[in-house]
Amino acid sequence: MENDFSDEFESSKTQETYLKRLISDIQLDDSAVQIVGYADSINASDEFYLDDKNGKIHVRSIPAEFCNIKEGNLYRVFGELSIGGDGTQYISAHIIQDMEKMNFELFLKSMELLKKIT
Repeated sequence: MENDFSDEFESSKTQETYLKRLISDIQLDDSAVQIVGYADSINASDEFYLDDKNGKIHVRSIPAEFCNIKEGNLYRVFGELSIGGDGTQYISAHIIQDMEKMNFELFLKSMELLKKIT
């Protein structure tokens, strides 16, 4: 696995490339993304919203090994983007990482700087 600040993460299981995005920067042609944010509104099925202070996105299809999500904790979600029947975008999670030790404000600043230079 690459370091926490790489632009892409390649899963040996799926061989997909996960693009690092802020929720507000998700493109219509993005298929696999990685997003860092806070867990919000966890339901009985362990589905939740991921809030990165730029937007919220619904996270579904949580693999059983990642079912201990805690409201308000910081996570990085790797998954496939989909659109529900109501037209709402969501992520089908492949991997969820606990990012509680990361400085989220510094991460957001680095993402904004990256957007300016690319």
